[in-house]
Amino acid sequence: MEQNVKDIIELLTNNLFIIEDFSKTKEDYHDKMETIYDYLKQGFEIKELRECPVYFKFRQQDTEIHKLQLRHFLTNLMFWEPIVKLDFEKLDSSCIVDCTKLSSKMIKSFIDNKIILKFNKKFSNRKLNKVISDMIYNLSRISTDFNVLLAMSMNIESFIDLSNRNEEFNEIIHTKLDENLQPNEIEDILDKLMKKQIKILREDPEGNVLQPILNAGSGIKDKQLSEFAINGGLKPDLDGNTIPIPINSNFVVGGLNNVTNYYIDALAGRKSVIMNSNVMGKAGHFSRSIMLLCSGIRLRDDEKACNSVNPVRFKIKTPEHLKRFIGRYYRLAHQRTYRVMTGDEKDLIGKEILVKSPITCSSKHGICKECYGELYHTNKDISIGAYAGTKITNPVSQKVLSSKHLLTTISEKIVFNDEFYNYFMLSANEVLLNTLNDEIDLNNYSLLIIKQNISSIEQFDEESDYNNFVTIVHVKNRKTGEIIEIMEKDGKELFISPELMAMISKQKNKDVYEIEFSKISDDMRLFVLEIENNELTKPLYNIMKLLNKMDHIGCTTIDEIAQKMIDLLIESQISATSVHGEVIINPLIRQTEDVLKRPKFNKYITEDDYQILTVAAALEKNPSVLVSFSFQELARQLTNPLTFRKSESSFIDPFYKELL
Repeated sequence: MEQNVKDIIELLTNNLFIIEDFSKTKEDYHDKMETIYDYLKQGFEIKELRECPVYFKFRQQDTEIHKLQLRHFLTNLMFWEPIVKLDFEKLDSSCIVDCTKLSSKMIKSFIDNKIILKFNKKFSNRKLNKVISDMIYNLSRISTDFNVLLAMSMNIESFIDLSNRNEEFNEIIHTKLDENLQPNEIEDILDKLMKKQIKILREDPEGNVLQPILNAGSGIKDKQLSEFAINGGLKPDLDGNTIPIPINSNFVVGGLNNVTNYYIDALAGRKSVIMNSNVMGKAGHFSRSIMLLCSGIRLRDDEKACNSVNPVRFKIKTPEHLKRFIGRYYRLAHQRTYRVMTGDEKDLIGKEILVKSPITCSSKHGICKECYGELYHTNKDISIGAYAGTKITNPVSQKVLSSKHLLTTISEKIVFNDEFYNYFMLSANEVLLNTLNDEIDLNNYSLLIIKQNISSIEQFDEESDYNNFVTIVHVKNRKTGEIIEIMEKDGKELFISPELMAMISKQKNKDVYEIEFSKISDDMRLFVLEIENNELTKPLYNIMKLLNKMDHIGCTTIDEIAQKMIDLLIESQISATSVHGEVIINPLIRQTEDVLKRPKFNKYITEDDYQILTVAAALEKNPSVLVSFSFQELARQLTNPLTFRKSESSFIDPFYKELL
């Protein structure tokens, strides 16, 4: 060990640092932090230095002495700098960050709870953004300066080494799936294996190159790692259904090792190209429409309440729902006083609450603080409408774009009534005879299909083998005459196989086709089911349908559309809180009698007093003529008498002013 490194270790271990002394001025603190950084640079690769204990107190009069490794002490100094710049008195032991559990979520939580919530009423957004930006920049320097020494990259050697040391990990990367399983069963197995593999990588006592990346929670997606090092799994086809045959290998072991795997992977790849070509246009148009409709929505300049008497009813279905309402003003149905949601109200899960909402804010201009919630203090200087539109519509476009990187299947489960399993078995998505049931002699039974129950898919090619389907079939006990009804619990279509259709075709001029089980071979497919893929983008498209389809996915009231919006935000994993969705819904609510005006929410209203427009209709019937003209259907608007009643100003008015 070099002498200067030994001197640094001796200096650190023999001193007690007082953070208050670091903080005489902002410049002093930064200089002290840079000095500690230089100490670490002297020999970061030397374990004794980077793990050297540092002893410190926050204030001279404090009795408690804290100890951190040098690398963790430096990281904490970076976290504390914004608080030192804003108000040193707010710095205490609760601000110490456990760097062994450092992640992107932890950084966000620190910023939210220790900086924004503590200082947003005292300092401007500009000031807070500046100190937060400086903090993030300092933290980013760690990766810039030390990544090469940390060998932060992926390589096959790491997988080989860990598989030699850990038998369970070795079994996981050699996973082979039973292709007869249902798609949702395959997905469940891969999901469990993925969690096991990540746990092994994170807790590896000897360390590995993926450990810090996984612990950080950023830089690699779990599903991508699963495809790379467990199993390629299932892929969607062009129609949005799940291909029931898995890619039964991974890129660490085997790769795309047969023609079937290449074909399935290529088919899924085509889906991405088609989505980018066709769907991006819709997503882009939707995003532009939302921004045009909502960009003029701002918060009121004062902090006065609008006194709306029409709160919106929400059901807090899960802990995630509770999290999305933090900072909002709410009450229970039997209460009169509103309280601010903190997120600690776990007893509200499963209950309905009444929330002051931007949807029913009665302010004539802007949204009031109580209807918007405590986020008012953070967003008071920006267009909350434009921010909400960006927050919600950008993920729609980005997730469609990223589909080429991650084609996930979330397959529905196929479940038949209990009687089905006595006579049939399900192999992936194919229905076969159950020859394994020793309690029933299949020779005594036959399959009944009622002619009028057979339907055809007209849009299929005439030469397709699967044009015909039924939703209900029957089994007949040929000895007793008993008839047993068989159907999938959700009424899914059972597409008749070519082999079974050939047997049916021989029975002409019959209203009921009867095929004896004894004439059906053990391996003959009887029916094939489509496995619908509830892919990650479906809830995103449902958000588009909710706002831009006339039926609003069945929602007819403000409570229903608001609840559906928060449910879809959670389902689609968009990080926006409930208030952002409500801001977008706000301009869709119009009076029944006058479509250019919002209802008067300062008095009690009923469902008959308002209507819910689509985004397109809300733009065409916008009270600002310039907003409407900036949308579409200009010729029709010019001949519509409604156009000549519009007199409201808008955020785009300055763009139409003549330059002098």
